[in-house]
Amino acid sequence: MNRRLSLGLGLAILLASCLSVGKKPRPAVVPPGFSATFLQLWDKHRDWGASRWQELFGYLGKLQVREIFVQWTQHRQRDFHTGRSPVLGRLLRLAEQKGIKIWLGLNHDPSYWSRIQQDPAQLEVYLKRRLLSSVALGNSLAGLVRRHPAVVGWYINDEIDDVNWLAPDRRELLFAHLHELTHRLAALTPGKKIALSGFSNGHADAATLQEFWHDLLARSSVDLVLFQDGVGAGKQDFYSLPDTLKSVAQAAAAQKRTFRVVVELFRQVKNPADSATAFHAVPASLDRLRRQFNEAARFSSLPPVAFSVPEYLTPLGAEPAAERYRQYLDFIAAQNP
Repeated sequence: MNRRLSLGLGLAILLASCLSVGKKPRPAVVPPGFSATFLQLWDKHRDWGASRWQELFGYLGKLQVREIFVQWTQHRQRDFHTGRSPVLGRLLRLAEQKGIKIWLGLNHDPSYWSRIQQDPAQLEVYLKRRLLSSVALGNSLAGLVRRHPAVVGWYINDEIDDVNWLAPDRRELLFAHLHELTHRLAALTPGKKIALSGFSNGHADAATLQEFWHDLLARSSVDLVLFQDGVGAGKQDFYSLPDTLKSVAQAAAAQKRTFRVVVELFRQVKNPADSATAFHAVPASLDRLRRQFNEAARFSSLPPVAFSVPEYLTPLGAEPAAERYRQYLDFIAAQNP
């Protein structure tokens, strides 16, 4: 083959692969290991001593985790950065010792999903209240953020779905809210990034999903989109997932934002002892996790994020999390002989 023709074809193939998701082509072989995870803080963590936290970070170190998204720093109006033994301060000191980056979530409102289904007038009032509470918490945390270089940014933990925000009037309320919130957070701590999470229920088609996220990012100062794969919750399967991820990845690329897939490490199950609305899940199989990781890595600008390693991939979680932890360590060792 003519050398010039061969070179031209090679460049064309490379360009096509870049345009497929709007980013540089990913390597054919994906390095194993979830290097980033979410961490949910609960009341039990207030009672953890230094040894328990060291134990958790020991497991995270063996699993090669280098980044933690703290899902919230206030739960049911109870802070995790105040009190006699503030959880957040201990976590941040350990993160700095271990060289782990931290993203800080804001306030968790258990009524969020029911409140955003209200009529537009009530929704507008609710979003204004969310803005005030989020900014107030951000102000309360700002000094901590500035003192701890491990903190790289904020995580807005009000997740965005593809059901509640598609109507034009509701979409406008959301976009205005995120515009104001992200600009205030950016002004509060210059240089810190802002992340936002979303997922698809399979309600919107790929084109609608792409347009929605393109417009959302155009109106806000979100730097990082974290998009849940939905496999663990049964919202997506391996047939529908690629088109869903591709549509949001392309929207992020068009707005020059970072896109990362959140891999759900669990399998949601029904528990007769719980109410009909209670969430109950068990660790997913290792084979399924490998499929999810490889699919997520195809579209992520940076390594995928796990939800969540402490609960479903360490001995601190419910069985069979300890067994899955040992299996995963064996898997990583086999990939790095």
